[in-house]
Amino acid sequence: MSFIRRAIAAGFAALIGLPAATAATIEFRPELGAYLDSLQEIYLPYPPADQSENDFDGPSGTLKNITVSGVIEKGDADKLESLMASAGYPGVRIVFNSPGGNFLEGIKMGEMLQYNLSSQDPSLAGVYVLKGQSCLSACALAFSLAAATRDVGAYNYDSRFIEDGAELGFHMGALPEDQAAQTANVKTIMNLTYSVVAVYTKLIKGNINPPLLLEKALAHREADSFFYLRGAQRSLSMGFTPVSRSILSAPVYSYAMDMRTVDAVCRTLIMSTRLPKTLVTYSYLFINGDGPTGREISLDEMIELRGSRTIAGFMASGESCYVAQRPDKTVLISVADSSQKRDCKGTKADEFNNQAWCATDREPAGLITIGLLADSLMCNSGELQTKFVTWESDFSTGYDDDPFDDLSNWQRTIVTDVNMRRSPSLKAEVVTGLPAGAEVKVAGCQLVDDGQGVWYRIRHSTGSGWISARFATEFNAEMRPFTGP
Repeated sequence: MSFIRRAIAAGFAALIGLPAATAATIEFRPELGAYLDSLQEIYLPYPPADQSENDFDGPSGTLKNITVSGVIEKGDADKLESLMASAGYPGVRIVFNSPGGNFLEGIKMGEMLQYNLSSQDPSLAGVYVLKGQSCLSACALAFSLAAATRDVGAYNYDSRFIEDGAELGFHMGALPEDQAAQTANVKTIMNLTYSVVAVYTKLIKGNINPPLLLEKALAHREADSFFYLRGAQRSLSMGFTPVSRSILSAPVYSYAMDMRTVDAVCRTLIMSTRLPKTLVTYSYLFINGDGPTGREISLDEMIELRGSRTIAGFMASGESCYVAQRPDKTVLISVADSSQKRDCKGTKADEFNNQAWCATDREPAGLITIGLLADSLMCNSGELQTKFVTWESDFSTGYDDDPFDDLSNWQRTIVTDVNMRRSPSLKAEVVTGLPAGAEVKVAGCQLVDDGQGVWYRIRHSTGSGWISARFATEFNAEMRPFTGP
């Protein structure tokens, strides 16, 4: 029996009175402080100049760090609560690394953490799953419940952080194989199932996580079968906060950024965040209006044309995208659903109604990061994607969510004259110049903190080399990388 299966079996054993496995290790780990301090949000982090206005509204000072590792068993919730109480001011951060265990104890642990966060003086600053570690089954429920409903939203503070490369795994669990045929405890097992579903319902009702999380968990009913989130775009769409210590969190600059790329980032963000979506969203998610659509000019040119450092784009499906260029050339972004009317400024109320992008005073909330740009260009976490599904498969029935290859086989067209370089750097030797309209084959990608952010390794009839990914046609925005069923 695998370690995961033994862990799940132990959870059911504890529930129905069989011998229990060794309880989790719950202890202070002060050496984790510097590591946790270095983690940054990958998507929509607040600009550094505004950070003081958006910090966690809770304890300040040197937080203590607690780890919960190993199989979760009865009594572990009380043990964790006692250790948190002993930490005193200013509070704690908790790192989970567990294969699961007793579902009811995991639920109890999560509800204790949620109560702490919802109190007048919360001492919990956040829960984490770190790169290379896992939080599965009962652990995932405890982790997910550690959120205060009043704080969670599309761009508001969330207390649940998944580092890129970690694993958060959800399922409904199963009896150990040697107990599966027994019927004496059916009522007990059914009650457990109802309790687990009630947790998912609570997360949905509180607008903490989307209904899709329950649907995905229900599809995994074996002890070693999980719906995994690994800290990137998919985790964001499920309502968690992906973080990283890498350049994924570094800001993107507007140098050589055309509005075609801005459009792609807007669409990716709308699809990735939990804005309300309908079939219209999937069918008409493109910038709508007359005048320059943005695909022919740069962000710098559009800002000059509109006479405003902040501009608003309106999707045919009703969503809006707000983009601003800061003095240091970093780029801010926010998206809004169709219930929020796009606010264009001008002397005439109807002056901008038919323009694809208009001037606005509405300040976007977060920075475009290399991670967000990479997702838009299908170089997720620095890896060129080769398997895809439609975003619509998440929200509509009748769509096949089996993965398929990029239908264009990563053939791309150069949109603006560009230098192909020996390596992914603006300082690298120029191999040759490629004119607009040249056809290339993308063979790989790399993330570089150089102002461009994402580079494609390409092959052309004149040779091979690297170009900034901003100069090649983008991937179909209706698709997302396949990350597992």
